[in-house]
This record gives sequence, C-alpha cells and structure tokens, in this order.
Amino acid sequence: MNKIQQGTNHAYRYPLNPACYLRDHAVMYPKKHALTYPDKEHQGEISYGAMTFQDLDQRSDLEAYALYNQGFRRGDTVVFMVKPGPELFTMLFAMFKIGAVPVVVDPGMGLKRMLHCYSRVRAQRFLGVLPATVLRVMAFPLFSTIRSTVTVLGGSIVGQSKLLETVDHEQPFPLAEPNPDETALICFTTGSTGPAKAVEINYQMVQSMFVSIVEHSQIETDDIQLLTLPLFGFFGLMQGNRCVLPKMDPAMPAKANPKTIIQAIHQFKVTSLFASPALLNRLGAYGDYLKTRNKEKSNEKNGAVTPIGNPVSGQLASLRLVSCGGAPITLATMQSVTALLPEHAVFETTWGATEGLPITSMPIDGLLDETYDGLIRGEGLCLGRPVGKMRVKAITITDAAISHWTPNLVKPEKCVGELIIQGENVSDRYYQDEPSNRQNKIRMGDKIWHRTGDLGRIDAQGRIWFYGRKSQRVVLDKPDQTLYTVSIEGIINAHTEVYRSALVSVTDRDGGVSAVIVVELKQSGFNPVSNHRHQVRIRQELFALMMQHDVSKPVQQVLFHRSLPVDIRHNAKIDRQLLGRWAQRKLTARGVI
Repeated sequence: MNKIQQGTNHAYRYPLNPACYLRDHAVMYPKKHALTYPDKEHQGEISYGAMTFQDLDQRSDLEAYALYNQGFRRGDTVVFMVKPGPELFTMLFAMFKIGAVPVVVDPGMGLKRMLHCYSRVRAQRFLGVLPATVLRVMAFPLFSTIRSTVTVLGGSIVGQSKLLETVDHEQPFPLAEPNPDETALICFTTGSTGPAKAVEINYQMVQSMFVSIVEHSQIETDDIQLLTLPLFGFFGLMQGNRCVLPKMDPAMPAKANPKTIIQAIHQFKVTSLFASPALLNRLGAYGDYLKTRNKEKSNEKNGAVTPIGNPVSGQLASLRLVSCGGAPITLATMQSVTALLPEHAVFETTWGATEGLPITSMPIDGLLDETYDGLIRGEGLCLGRPVGKMRVKAITITDAAISHWTPNLVKPEKCVGELIIQGENVSDRYYQDEPSNRQNKIRMGDKIWHRTGDLGRIDAQGRIWFYGRKSQRVVLDKPDQTLYTVSIEGIINAHTEVYRSALVSVTDRDGGVSAVIVVELKQSGFNPVSNHRHQVRIRQELFALMMQHDVSKPVQQVLFHRSLPVDIRHNAKIDRQLLGRWAQRKLTARGVI
C-alpha cells in the first residue's frame, strides 16, 4: 500500500474531528515540522520559525483547556479574528478539539461589511487579537450576543479575559466526537458578485473535502505545501504535510513580492502550491524578467547564462503540483508559469466555491492543447471534469428561486445553463439564512443541489465549460440576445496587447441596454487618453476581432481602463458592477449614451 492509499484509508478510518489527525501525527512523527512561518526580517532577509506536530498538538491542547475554562463549549459559534501565523492553526485545532464553531470572514472585504457578517451570525464567543478585541468593544451593539471574549497575544483590556495564562494539564484535551451533520465551521463568501452569505460547513463536508483533495492531487505525507490561502492549511496538516507560510499578505496576492515567494519555494523545497491567478501572474512575470536579465548577462563567448538573483535563477524544480483557482487564468500567465516548472510537474486550473470544493480540475497543458481554441472563439473556458464523486448539471437560467426539482430543468448538451452541484463536499445550507437557502438550494428527493450562480455547458466528454457569472450576464434589447462575460472576454483576451477585459452593460437615455467591453492592456504605463493613436488602432483591431464571431458582434463600445477593479480574496475576479458604473459615467460624459 503506497502513502496516498494509506492517507485515504486514514481519512475514512478516523472519527470526523480534524484534530484526530493532528494528534495521530504528533505520535507518529513528533519532531517533524508541521508549520514554518516568517519570524523576523532584517535588512530584507527573512528568518523563519517552526512548530513540530508535537508542538502544534500540545499547544492546541493547552489553548483548548484555556478556552474551555473561559466558557467555550461544543456547538458555540465563535467570532474568530486571528492573523495568519502559528496562532491561527493552534487556535483552530483547539476549537475543533472542543467542538466549538469558528466563524471566518475575509478581512479584505472591508470593516463595515465584515462587521455586518459577524453580527448576522449572533455568535456566543469571541476569540481575536488585541485590535480585534478593541473593535469588538467599540462595536458592542453588533456583538451583543457575545458571552465571553478571549484576547490572543498582546495583553488584554478591561473586562476581557487573557488567554495566555498558565494552564497546567498533564492529559491531552478530550476530543469532541461530532456527528456528521454537526456544524464544524462557518465561512462567509466574499460577496464579490452579491451579498456575502454564511456557509455552514459540517464535519462530513470537511472530511469529504479532505479526502477529495488528497485523492485527486495524490498528496503524500512527505509533501511540503506553500500556503497562500492560510486557512486551507489545516487540510495539509490533517494529511501530515509540512506547511510553509510565506511572507505575504494573503488578502492582497496581486501585491505579493514574487522574489520572496520563489525564495521560500527554493529554501523549503516546496512540492505543492495553490494560488490565485493574480499571484501566479506575479511569479510568471518575475520569471520572464529574470529570463531577460539572464540573457543580457550571457557569456558572449560560449552563450552560457550567468545566474543572478540567487536562488531564483532557474526552474522551480521542487514543485510537482501547482493548482490555480478563484478566477480564469490568462494565456500569458499559463505560459510564463509553465516555463518556471519542471517537466514532471502538474499545473492545473480548478473550479470551486465556498459552498463546495473541489468541483472540477483541468490540466493547463490540456487547456492549451485541446480547448484553448474554443475559448478564443467565444465557447467558454474549459474547467475540466468533476473531481471525485462531485455531480454537476446545467439547468435553465432564471433569477427566481426553484422551489422543487423537475427533469425539464436540465439543459440539453452544449446549451448554456446555470451550473448546479451535489456531493458530500457541498454545503446543504446557509447558516440561519432561509431566504438564501430558498434562492440557492434545490431539493431532489433526499439530496440537496446547490446553485453555483455560474453559467456554463457540459460537452459530450463530460467536461464543464465556464461562461461567467449569472448575475453578470448582459441581456440586450436589440437584438434580443444574452451575452456571457467569459465568452466575449475570451475573444478579446486573444489580442496580443490585451492583459484582461470585462464585459459590462450600460443603459441609454431610452432605457435600452448596450454591451461594452472594458480593456486593460499589458503595457503597465499605457494611458489611452494621452495615446490617442494607439487607442484608435487597438479599438479598430478589437472590433475586427469581434466581427469574426457571432457571439461578440452585438458589442457596441470599447473602453480602456488602467487597472480593472478586482475581488478581495483572489485579486482576480473583476468587479464588473463597479466597472459598469464607471463605463456608464464615461459614455454619458462623452454624449455617446
């Protein structure tokens, strides 16, 4: 039996509590590094600290006792506001050991929206760093249901409890034994294409996600993972992997220092990486820059390349798996990242959601060789086939709730519809949010199908083709036609000078709807206002390109934007609602509409 099979059986053999895996690893290889994290930085040099599996287990035991002493109990919902670092994972496992339910909100969505999310849950407990605790006191009406507050590091404030007090217990904390449908944690969606929703994730879903990821990715115990989305790290720790937190702000991957990321990959011989397209674009662009620099410093006598920028002078030889998700990846990023990887590495794009992951997977080489022509013809982005036991269907597009399932909802093969998913790694419900449950869930017998809000089609080979978000489709009055964002943008992005684009709609004086494509060019400093001749040429070429395909002929306007606004989690999903308002103002000011 190989390691991956052992890991898979391990997943099914153990109880549902993720902390069971941590305790098992602490016994089997106590001195193995579980977590590596930035510790200090001096003159640009980053030193890293480390925790072993034994350290992590023992520390989380002490914290579980401390939290229990402060009133934390099984089933309690807990506002969880801890920065990425060792405390994030020790506290997370401590709550799993108790059976408390962490409530996780992405801080990048902004303070007002974040506080609104927390207030909707009406949590019983609060666990956070000192600034978060101060915020909790200042915004007391939004946290009126909180019965106990615990501060992590940095001291405490009047009336609050301080966690870092000595807890003397010789025995490991007794682990909660949850039921499969018991809530393990609550994670909010980003709200990038609609109101943020509280996704209820039960213990069966956690285990199913873990098993699906391990089986699909063939992750083994000796793999080393780089965590660009820190919360996902608990899956790696459940598997027994060493997890490396790089020096970066996870909320802003598009601003990460690529040299720092690549140095961490080299230093710790990282084997697997999940990242948003925005971060991969940074890595790929840096690789292109180094390639150019190396060529300039080539030895003229024998053509040898002089390595510079040590240790990032060659391929990322340790990586065997790179997964990309969160938004469509551009052709330039696919090509530049592929050039950095060793031949044996697997580079894939994945489709998932807060409500269920992973859903599908597609190797990048297959996307480039087999399906890219379809993308640039306006046929959508191929997301690959469903992973594991995940089931996917395309149904009739409607903004209305679907109260009950009927077979005629299913769209014929190759027809675009709303993609719905069902499986053990899909959430059945939102937390205390019946309106969202009615709008986004469909009951089929004893199964619940989740409406993803994504549009797409399923081909004869069972592959899923993504056309964009349902809420962002453009429904035209004349001609009577619906345009899909990814379909049109795939055509536009094929232009060699386009970095990315966005389809939006504007309304004219008579209330009619028109389609507009907004373009961000690859030239970092390009200003179309001061480069009128360049602007005219690109616009003419884009219209000529769109006239070659029936799906893009209805687009009436092309605008240029210096930097398209993006989402707060992956820095890659374009905020088309905001961009649409910008386009409306631009065209109105010009008297075009």
